[in-house]
Amino acid sequence: MSDTSSEIEEPTFYPTLRKNIVDAVTGIPTRFKVSSKDERRLWKVIDVSLSSYDPATGSGKTFFFSSPEAYETSKNVELSEQRKKAWRARRDGFKCSCLSAHVCTAPAQQQQQRTV
Repeated sequence: MSDTSSEIEEPTFYPTLRKNIVDAVTGIPTRFKVSSKDERRLWKVIDVSLSSYDPATGSGKTFFFSSPEAYETSKNVELSEQRKKAWRARRDGFKCSCLSAHVCTAPAQQQQQRTV
């Protein structure tokens, strides 16, 4: 009989593979479409680890979380407040041309121009 109490089971995360975005934590498809502006409503993470790499797409699996905090909680990581604030600004209607999770400096530049 083996001792399985010391083994920690990794949680399952659900990648988005088709037209509708799937919540990475719950596995439930959303009404949002892949490659649409609706992606900005969710925290997008691409797993670029070697084990996740798909030669057919040239990328890793794509995961969508309801918020940066949902990602932090489920993956046990910590994101900077600056990255979360930039995501919220983009999600709340700021017209940024990018869809990635980088820290966009455009909102701060626009704010400076308004105060001059």
